[in-house]
Amino acid sequence: MIQSAIEVCGDWPTLANQSIQSLVLQEFWYQGTLEDEAMVCWIRVKHRWYRIYFDMGVAYCQLSYEAPHADLSPDDLCDCRFNDLSHLLGLQNARVRQVSIDDAPSGMCFTLEFDSGVRFQLKHTRLRTEYTLQVTH
Repeated sequence: MIQSAIEVCGDWPTLANQSIQSLVLQEFWYQGTLEDEAMVCWIRVKHRWYRIYFDMGVAYCQLSYEAPHADLSPDDLCDCRFNDLSHLLGLQNARVRQVSIDDAPSGMCFTLEFDSGVRFQLKHTRLRTEYTLQVTH
């Protein structure tokens, strides 16, 4: 479980000192426009997928027995796409040094800091979640 002042619910795995096998962001597109670049963050640890998302001021984590998938059927108006950051940024099997969920202006922030010096953050404000990456070598 993650220690946080933010309300957290679900099956939070122990991420600190673990190797992340995959880190995939699920994007939400509406009428061809990217509306939410990190609607869901999928993290794979010890061969299990965890689905992290935010709703109504609560951070959720759900164990999933399936690889990243969309919960809605694509149609002409909306679509979900997947952005595999672990593959793109070489984070496959990267070891997590520190994890936190904190208050942020008008929302909350989920942070993973890796031994490699990469810092990944999900920043959720109202109905949108964005991510940032920093390298601190």
